[in-house]
Amino acid sequence: MRALRVVLLYAVLAAGCGNPAVESYVDVAPGELAAVLAAHAERRERIGYRVRMRSGVLPANETELEDLCADWQLYRRRIKRLIRTGDENGLLTAQSRLQQTEHWLDAYDPRDVEAMKNWIRRR
Repeated sequence: MRALRVVLLYAVLAAGCGNPAVESYVDVAPGELAAVLAAHAERRERIGYRVRMRSGVLPANETELEDLCADWQLYRRRIKRLIRTGDENGLLTAQSRLQQTEHWLDAYDPRDVEAMKNWIRRR
């Protein structure tokens, strides 16, 4: 019985940790993310930003731009660390993944990409 209570307590605590659920989504036209972020800066609820690609198409994954920018930052940090440690195989892999991520980011307006990177850094 005690083990069951510990498991239930762990499940409750784990469910409450991490990023809060997105409460609302905002559709963003290409090149307009910085203005939308500024307009919603004072709001306290978690907002998801569905950013359209340069072509005006909304990606299937609602948080694709956010995910790609987070990956871009991860690979940049990883490359810096691998250069310091001298791991050439890991460095080649990280550089390849960074290039692929940059290729996918090319589908978005550069102003939106920079605004999302800055937003991720600040949160």
